[in-house]
Amino acid sequence: MDKEQIEIMIDYVLKLLNDNNEWEKRYTKYINKIKSAYKNRFKEKGFDKPEGLSLYSSVSKHYNTYNLRYLGESVGDIFCSKNGKIELKPKNCNKKYDWHSKDAIDFRRKYKNEFKQLNKSSQYFKECGVESRLLTEFSKNRKNILPVKLYGC
Repeated sequence: MDKEQIEIMIDYVLKLLNDNNEWEKRYTKYINKIKSAYKNRFKEKGFDKPEGLSLYSSVSKHYNTYNLRYLGESVGDIFCSKNGKIELKPKNCNKKYDWHSKDAIDFRRKYKNEFKQLNKSSQYFKECGVESRLLTEFSKNRKNILPVKLYGC
């Protein structure tokens, strides 16, 4: 695609978006549901984003589940169970743990300690690691480029 074709496509997409604001209404509903779920299902139960881990959400799971990532790689999911407890399900593990249990605390501590020890000159430059570091740097607002975040996460 040459520059002119790209500009034509961008103009076309902008016109479609301006002519139909249905997507804005739909995503406003998603955001309100995410905000409510996060506040009512997670924050009230003592959940805070763990140091060294990132939370990723999905529109299809936005009511109840967040993916935990370490340097951009999925390490588990947290979710609000049917009985109202926050639970952790580590990746490649068939067990679930109460978020406030010793096992879940040990899980978080492992990543927190690894994150603190990670040397900036580390050879860990997989795509996921680069993405995570980029988001961290963008979040510092040094370059006037900000990642899309949900409630600071």
